[in-house]
Amino acid sequence: MCANQMQSNQGSLSESGLVHAAKQGNVAAFEELVRRHTSRVFRIAHHISHSLDDAQEIVQEVFLRVFQHLENFEEKA
Repeated sequence: MCANQMQSNQGSLSESGLVHAAKQGNVAAFEELVRRHTSRVFRIAHHISHSLDDAQEIVQEVFLRVFQHLENFEEKA
């Protein structure tokens, strides 16, 4: 399967499907979750920090921590 097909398949999955796939080690699924939520996380971080640089660092930290703790997510929320 080529990269474009894989990306297209990830784009059609539900949030819960992407989370489940990411928990199973599917990096493309995690990347799709990051793509879908980066702008929202950035807006919140910028609203709180009032700094573009700090907001960018916060976004990176948020997704790093999500990735590190993904296996603990119970998929109930």
